[in-house]
Amino acid sequence: MKKFLLAALVGLFSLTGSAQIVSSTSRNITTTTTVVKKEKTRYFGIDASVGKMAYKNEYYDEKSSCGAFGLGFHWERHYNPYIAWDTFSVFWDAPFDSPSEFDRVAFKTGVRGFTPKFFRNMRGYANLDLGYALLISQDYSYYNGHLEEEDIVAHHGFALEFGFGLRLTDHVGLGYALDWDSNSKYKGNYLRLSFLF
Repeated sequence: MKKFLLAALVGLFSLTGSAQIVSSTSRNITTTTTVVKKEKTRYFGIDASVGKMAYKNEYYDEKSSCGAFGLGFHWERHYNPYIAWDTFSVFWDAPFDSPSEFDRVAFKTGVRGFTPKFFRNMRGYANLDLGYALLISQDYSYYNGHLEEEDIVAHHGFALEFGFGLRLTDHVGLGYALDWDSNSKYKGNYLRLSFLF
């Protein structure tokens, strides 16, 4: 009986000792949970632009410039926080005074780079896009002192856009865009406001 009682006490003490070890070990374990916000990789953007455009008539060697506005949209595919592909963009612009007589549409693709985030999650960006532009304009001529409409003229060719600015938030950007194409000798300088979804 004494042996059985001694074995029971030794077993009880060993269980109590291991329970204390487990409880003391569990008290010393610190659990740290870090919540990592997953970056969005695809954006759809709507771009509203206002600025100045210049166009050179290849037949009369005249160059005219005027205030202009534009509207476009683009898709971005982000590969990491610093590099994105502008998979496809469409941009339409026209002069303020005669938007129905001058239309330009550009289709482009390109790359976009970003700086690290700074003040209030803002970050800088720069983009370079290449593609195709189609410019349609109504030509006029003077005949016997009167302005007369002539045929509609279409130009098309290589298009390039260079831009830079700030992403004010993850969904709003403000920047400058230089838009250019080859055949129509067109150049546009725009202040661009972008909304991203």
